[in-house]
Amino acid sequence: MKSFCVILVLLAYSTTITCRKYGFDSTQNITVSQFACLANEGYSFFIARIYRSKGIVDDVGLENIARASEAGFHEIHGYFFPCLKSECRQSAAQQIDEAFTALEEEGLEIDKLWLDIQIENGSWGTDKKHNQAFIKELIDEAEHETEKVGIYTQNDSWKNIVGIDWNYANNKYLWYPRFNKTPEELTSVFMPFGGWKKPKLHQFDQNVKSKCDVKINRSWDIDPQEF
Repeated sequence: MKSFCVILVLLAYSTTITCRKYGFDSTQNITVSQFACLANEGYSFFIARIYRSKGIVDDVGLENIARASEAGFHEIHGYFFPCLKSECRQSAAQQIDEAFTALEEEGLEIDKLWLDIQIENGSWGTDKKHNQAFIKELIDEAEHETEKVGIYTQNDSWKNIVGIDWNYANNKYLWYPRFNKTPEELTSVFMPFGGWKKPKLHQFDQNVKSKCDVKINRSWDIDPQEF
């Protein structure tokens, strides 16, 4: 897959070039040469898992950040699976601190952090007030570490975890999964929730075996001029 650009010729002979930015996430251990191959396929950003729902730092994710940087990726994000299971004794703030301490110790940086809020991982209880407080603490602590914090979620997860109208995170960008195989702006199918009017990223395909022998989930940046 190569980069896709649309050239718009406007009045007064001005020209605007709009490029679709494609990216991917993967939990696979990826080599430098595979990252270089993926860059050649047109992917311009990579999203690494930096914290797992077990309540531990993702060492493979950190290694992938280093290799992606070595391969020439200039835009590297991290995503963070929080843990609320009984065996996870750390607070939300402590979990964020663990992740960023690990990054710092390895000399790594990320451009953006996405907090992964999904009902599927089994961590979340039924007490929405408790869940709201936990997510608020995640966001507040994350903003002490990085300026750019977003949320990965979709309507059903948000509804079940915190309530469909809870909007504490509505000033954060939304990474929205809808696996329809095709990147689109979702204007006709996206139902606003949590104060969000539209997503920033659309995750449109999952578990794709790329030509570079890496299994990836694919996303595109709906509005690359922002964030």
